[in-house]
Parts: sequence; C-alpha cells; structure tokens
Amino acid sequence: MIDFSYKTYGDKNSQPLIMLHGFMGESSDFDSLANRLQENYYCIAIDLPGHGQTIVDSETDYIIEKTSEALIQFLDEKKINNSHLLGYSMGGRVAYYLLTHYPNVFHKAIIESSSPGLKTEQEKIERVQKDLFLSKRMRMEPIAQFLDDWYSLDLFSSIDKNSEAYNKMIERKTKNNIDNLALSLKYNGTGAMPSMWNMLAEITAEVLLITGALDKKYTSIAKEISSEHENISHEIIDATTHNVHFENEEQYYKTVENYLK
Repeated sequence: MIDFSYKTYGDKNSQPLIMLHGFMGESSDFDSLANRLQENYYCIAIDLPGHGQTIVDSETDYIIEKTSEALIQFLDEKKINNSHLLGYSMGGRVAYYLLTHYPNVFHKAIIESSSPGLKTEQEKIERVQKDLFLSKRMRMEPIAQFLDDWYSLDLFSSIDKNSEAYNKMIERKTKNNIDNLALSLKYNGTGAMPSMWNMLAEITAEVLLITGALDKKYTSIAKEISSEHENISHEIIDATTHNVHFENEEQYYKTVENYLK
C-alpha cells in the first residue's frame, strides 16, 4: 500500500490538475507554479514513492505499475475525476503509464522532459545496469556531493547554480532519504519501466510535450512522438535544458495556461 503525501492549491471545486515531480524532487517543487495556476485550477502536487513524506509498505510499491495503480485509487478515494495531469521527467514517465493504461481518467496532460521508456531490450539492459550503479553510489557518498555532481550534468547546464532559487531547491532535495531515493532509481528508473512506445496510440487525452531547446535528447524524443500522433503536440522553450519549469517559469506557466484553456 502507498500512503501518498500531497499538497493542494486553490478551490477544490475548480478543474483538478494532478502534478508529479521529477527524481529527487517532491510536491513542493511545484509551489511557485501551482500558486499561479490555482486561480483557475485545483492543483494537487503528490510526493511519489521514495520522495517527500509518502510512505510505502514494500519495495514493490516503487515499480511504475504499482505506483500508477495506487494513484488511480487515490483519485477515486478523493472523488477526483476528469482531471488534467502534469508530469516532469520521472513524473512524466508515470504520466505516460497512466495515460496509456488508464486512458479515460485524464482530460488533458502536460509531459515535460520525459520519455515513454526505451525501445529495445538491449537499451533497457544497459540502462538498468547504469541505474543500479548510480543507486549504489548514492548510498556511498553524502547527498550534497551527489546533488552537486548530478546538477553538473549537461542536462542542467543552463541552470544558474548561484541563484537563490537553485540553493533553495538543493536544500529541499537534501532532506530526502537517500536509501528511498536509491530504491526509486532501482525500481522506477527508465531501465526498469516497461516501454510504452507501442502503446502511445492508446492515449485518448490531449497531450502537450514540453522540452527545453538545449535538451537535445528529449526534444528529439518529443518531436518523434508528436509527429506520429495527432492528439500529441510539442512546445520547445528557448534557452532551457531539462528542468524547464524551473529554468523559465514565466514561459512555462504561459505555455501550460494557454494549453489548458
């Protein structure tokens, strides 16, 4: 069983918007964005397993199938229906699973800097080994050092590492439990998740993919998907890499608000 921790913003009678954060994030990552969106939407930002204050019973709760099933049960229990969905990176992978396996639950979806998995078995094998190595490394060094190395990756090259916003983000992430993060990476990393490339046609919701212009990998993935599916569109935000909603919140907010309207 998964006991989700979550934050809400806005009037519960407004259109619901479910928000799923990325790896090493938490519901508070969306504070600024949700505070702007709450005028028109009932935003529900959820801590995914291994993150924030969400509690899980067993390691199997980390896998994407169990997490997604629990999220649907959560929405049913809260009597939340006809909602929109927003997912970033890891949260975007969960969003792909929800949209392909529970196609009638969500009205519109925004997926930022994410993919529906890996196409070949060899890619999955290689990525599983990489994720396992990374999860072991996480347990062997201080989380502050791991975060410093993580945000030195090209994926985050355009983030201002000297900004107050960045320092506050890092401070939030250091509060996560390193063992839980490692389990999340092991069981819910890109290599561990099932490929959903062949299931994209099952998506009935309207979907907007958002990527940063400097994030070549995920922009290429989004271009391929949007070119093959009429109900999936793609917006590219200039001068940003992987974490678009953090790097250019103003443009991200305008893009999301215009799309949901």
